[in-house]
Amino acid sequence: MSELLQFILEHEKDFRSRTRLASLYSDFALLKDTNPDGFNANVLAWRSALQDACRAGLTPAPTDPVSGEKQACTLVIKTGEELARQLEGKDLGQPLALGAVLNEATINGYLIPLRSFLESKERLVPPASIRRSWIPSISIPTPYDVARWVFSQIGILSSRTTQLPNGEFVALKNLEEASNLVLRRAGDQASTSSSQVYSLRTFTAAFASILPDGPPLSSVDIAALLTFLSRDQNAVSLSRPVYTSSTTSEDTNEQLVIKFRHPSSDASPLPITQQDITIASLKTLSYELSQQVSTLEHRVDQLNASIRAVIPNSSSSSLEKNRALAFLRQRKGLESTLQRRLDSQTQVEKTLTSIDDAVTNLEMTKAMEASAGVLEDLNKQIGGPERVAEIMDRLADAKADNEEIGRILRQDAEAEINDENIEEEFEALLRDSQPSQKEEHGAKQREGVSRAGTLPEAPSTSISLPTVPVTDPSEAQGSHRNAEDALHEDAEAKKTLEAGIDELSLRASQNQSPPVLVVSAASTSEQQASRTHQQPEEIGSQQI
Repeated sequence: MSELLQFILEHEKDFRSRTRLASLYSDFALLKDTNPDGFNANVLAWRSALQDACRAGLTPAPTDPVSGEKQACTLVIKTGEELARQLEGKDLGQPLALGAVLNEATINGYLIPLRSFLESKERLVPPASIRRSWIPSISIPTPYDVARWVFSQIGILSSRTTQLPNGEFVALKNLEEASNLVLRRAGDQASTSSSQVYSLRTFTAAFASILPDGPPLSSVDIAALLTFLSRDQNAVSLSRPVYTSSTTSEDTNEQLVIKFRHPSSDASPLPITQQDITIASLKTLSYELSQQVSTLEHRVDQLNASIRAVIPNSSSSSLEKNRALAFLRQRKGLESTLQRRLDSQTQVEKTLTSIDDAVTNLEMTKAMEASAGVLEDLNKQIGGPERVAEIMDRLADAKADNEEIGRILRQDAEAEINDENIEEEFEALLRDSQPSQKEEHGAKQREGVSRAGTLPEAPSTSISLPTVPVTDPSEAQGSHRNAEDALHEDAEAKKTLEAGIDELSLRASQNQSPPVLVVSAASTSEQQASRTHQQPEEIGSQQI
C-alpha cells in the first residue's frame, strides 16, 4: 500500500467503510444522470481526499516549468497514471472513476491547470464572496474559460468520461489557505516600511513553512502563490512576472522584488521603486550573512568537539598533537571569519534601520507640511492675532456692560422691598396661627375621649341580704348559702368594673386626654360587698 493511499484511509472518514470504499472505487461516472446526489457525494469525497493528500505533500511530484526538476508540492497536484497507481488498493484495484472526478473538479474550478494559471494575465479566480453567491453574474470569459470550453466540446474535459487527464493542476483550496496565512503573517510583521518588501529568496525563507503540519512550499508552490497574491487578490506588487511562456532559467536570476500592500489599506499596492529594490537587496544580503554565520558557528562547534577529543592523547602522541594544533588553527581562522560576517551583518541591519528612520522622517515631514498649510489657511479665516484681540476686547466690554445692568436692576428690586412690612406681616400670621393651635389641641382631646368610649355600667340588680335565723339552724344554713352566691356575683361585677377602668386608662394615655371616670357604681358595689362579708360572720356567731 502506498503512503498516499494509507494517508487517505487514515484521515478521510468517507474511506473508512468497506461499503463506501466499494462505491468510491467503482465506475460511478454514469450516476451523474441516474443518481446525481450519489455522484456528487463521491466526487466531493475524492476531491477532498486529493486536496488533503496534496497539502501533506504525498501526491506525485510535479515538474518545475522553468528548471524541469520534480518537486514535491503542497499546492499543485500531478495527475496521470502515476497517481492512479499510488491509489491502487490490494482488494480494490485502481479507482475507475478517477478521471471523471478530476474532470469535474477542473470544470468547476477547484483544479486549475498550472501553466494556464501562471501564464494568464487576467484574473482566473473570482473573489470567494462571488464564488459562494447564488446571484448570477455576467463576466468576461478569461483565456482559461475559453480553453476549458473548447476542451469540453471536443470531449477532453467531461465528467461523463473516465479518461484520466495527465498534467499539473493548482489545488484552489490549498492555495487560498496558504495565501490567507501569508497575508495574516505579513500584516503582523509590517512594523516598518522595509518589513513590507521582500526578495524572492527572503519571501521563500519567511513563508515557505506557512502551512501548519505540512512540508515547506516548493518553488512551484511559491510561483503559484505569488501569482495568486498579485493577480487575483491584488495584495502584492511584483517587479516582474513570476513566470511566462518565454521564461528561462537565466531570467530567474534577475531579482524578483515583492512589495505587500499596507494591511490597513484596501487600495492597490504601490508599484516597485528603486528604493524598494535597494531594500530588497539589503535584506537578501542580511539573510545570506545570517546563513553564513549559522554555518560558521556550526563548524566552530564541530572543531571544538574534535579538539576536546584529541587533547587527552596529544601529550603522548605527536600525531595527536599535530591534529590538535591543526584544529586550533582552523578554529582560529573560522572565528576570525565569523567575526567579520557578524560585523557585516550588523552594518547591514544598521543601514536598514537608517532607511526606515529616513522613511519615517519623510512621512513626518510631509504630514507636518500639510498640517502647516491647514493651520495657515485656518489662521487666514480667523483674521490674525489683531482680529482675535479686538474680538476679546469687545467681549470683555460686553460682559462688563451686562454686569452693570444686572447690578442696577438688583438695586431697584431691593428698594421696593421693606423689611418693616415683612416683620409686621410675620407677627400677624403668628397671632392668627395661635387660636387655631388651641382649637386643634381641644379637638384632639375630645377625639381621645370619644375614642375611649363609655365605661361599663355597674350592675343594676338588687342583692337580697339573708335574714337572720331565729329558731331553725337549717334555715340559717340556707340563708348562708344565698349570701355566698350574692358575694360571688358581686365579685364578678367588681372584676368587670376594674377591667373597664383599666381599658379606659389605657385609651386615655394613648390619646393623651384626661380620663373621665364614674366611680359611684364601684363604691356602691364595694359597700354592698362589705356588708355581704359581714352578714355571714354575724350568722356564724349566732349559730355558735
